Amino acid sequence: MLADNWKGGVSGNPKFTNISGTPDPNNETQFDFNLQSDSGCIDNGGFLTTITSANGSGTQFLVDDAGYFMDGWGIIDGDTIQLEGQTQTAQITNVDYDTNIITVDTSLTWTQGQGISLAYEGSAPDIGAYEFLQASAPVRSGGTPTGTLPSGTTSTTLSLTTNENATCRYSTTPGVSYSSMTDTFSTTGGTSHSTTISGLSDGDSYSYCVRCQDDSGNVNTSDYGISFSVAVPDFERPTIPSGLQASSVSSSRINLTWTASTDNVGVTGYKIYRDGVQVDTSPTNSYSDTGLSPSTTYTYTVSAYDAEGNESSQSSSASASTPAAPAFIEAQSGTITSPMQIVSDVEASGGAYIQTIQADSGTAAYTFNIDESGIYKIIARVYASDGGSDSFYVKIDDGEEFLWHLNPSQNPDEFNVWREDEVNNQGTGTWDNPQYDPCSIELTQRTHTITFRRRETNCRLDYFYFSKVEGLSAPKNLRIINVN
Repeated sequence: MLADNWKGGVSGNPKFTNISGTPDPNNETQFDFNLQSDSGCIDNGGFLTTITSANGSGTQFLVDDAGYFMDGWGIIDGDTIQLEGQTQTAQITNVDYDTNIITVDTSLTWTQGQGISLAYEGSAPDIGAYEFLQASAPVRSGGTPTGTLPSGTTSTTLSLTTNENATCRYSTTPGVSYSSMTDTFSTTGGTSHSTTISGLSDGDSYSYCVRCQDDSGNVNTSDYGISFSVAVPDFERPTIPSGLQASSVSSSRINLTWTASTDNVGVTGYKIYRDGVQVDTSPTNSYSDTGLSPSTTYTYTVSAYDAEGNESSQSSSASASTPAAPAFIEAQSGTITSPMQIVSDVEASGGAYIQTIQADSGTAAYTFNIDESGIYKIIARVYASDGGSDSFYVKIDDGEEFLWHLNPSQNPDEFNVWREDEVNNQGTGTWDNPQYDPCSIELTQRTHTITFRRRETNCRLDYFYFSKVEGLSAPKNLRIINVN
């Protein structure tokens, strides 16, 4: 190869691209010392020196001999270096030849004894004096397409970018030199390169090898691969959802759950049918149907579909009836203690809601009558702007005050919107996992009081009501005794 090379004694033809003819000192382009793709010099060189710093990362490290590198002395750019076994490069900004400390512009990660050289392509530097030409060849990135294209795709755009103006070619055979490639990108010459590939078939895989040459003649000697496949058509429908259950939650909401379907590729989602008409879709095997009318029976079915649009038959039906509209207790109707305040708002049920701008202070108390003893839950219309404004303290009669979090799951869809929420009790749980959610309260047939105390600022309460657990309906003859 070359006498006294880094490998020591490696011999043979280096296979330069063109060194024929009588040398002409006045013709700098006469010879092409770039290596041919099958040259034994490629990736067969040694590293200039090694890192002596302990394992670490950063922009400054010790080397065994810094004399191989320069920092440009403030006149030109410093050397671009590359560590053994890595593709990342960095530019030298300072070399201290007395201490053998090198400083670079980009953080690197190294191990002690790791080789360091000028930037190179492939797995190691090439043998010879012209590896730096390969380091200045166009850097290719962003190749597309990747992965699996949808079935039925017959053509696609092969594209990539380079870090400098270049002309790019491609081949389906690995290892073909740039000069031997016959297919050139239809759009090339700049930094964005693209061409149309047609004749694609379902179920097939494709690989293209790309090499580029810049305006100075620096050419890639290694392949840049772009690989993709075309999916096999999927005509199989998901299985039919089973076990559909519908349960009434309030006078305006019914919850649905069912057993998930299966599919040969994967279930994308479910279509929700109410009384025979599709009303929505769900990505999971549950759904909450809201905005319903009180005292109304609804019948539901669901179907599953996949990414290809294959849809199963509809499930067996399930029905549920919404209860009569509850007797709301308007928040502004209680005994309000400052700094709890009433705020007028046309979007509120009774034209107003309550809130406080001071944490852990301000109360709203209400007296009401229960005519039928039983277990009840509290449902309230609330508004919380974020996780720092979403909690109240609640107290029933002389019982212990408990903590109610309006949105313990921190669902972003439940912030900055008015919604009905079932009151929970944190108990011995945590703010994001209350012990009782929702909480159930035993109320006897008599007059009771309920007090809300603000824990966090700016969360709003519009109205609330009590719903008997057995029938999921409001208690009979609910009425407010003391209304201010």
